[in-house]
Amino acid sequence: MKLAALTAGSKKLSEIEAQARAYVEMLNYPAFVYSRDTLREAGGQRFTFFPALAELCAFFDERVAAIREEERRCTLITKADGRTRSADEWHPPTEDEKASVARLLSEAFGPAWRGET
Repeated sequence: MKLAALTAGSKKLSEIEAQARAYVEMLNYPAFVYSRDTLREAGGQRFTFFPALAELCAFFDERVAAIREEERRCTLITKADGRTRSADEWHPPTEDEKASVARLLSEAFGPAWRGET
């Protein structure tokens, strides 16, 4: 109902409430899209009138798309090991690789890199 208060229109509040209740059953988005910032953007910049379901879904899809792309990139980063190859080829470091990294860190930072003093 907050979005209704931020948008113009001649619909009665009871009509908007019924419309919003119908939308709830059809909206399946992560909780972050229902934030105060999203509401501010929707009511203050995007919609002049209370939006149709398709408009609201398109608005939420834009927010989710950015997060899903960021999630995809983070997944690739966590799978990468600094070498130039696709993330699908990633494998956990071998014991030799772990030892090599530990040796390099120890040479560069001494015992402090492990939290030792």
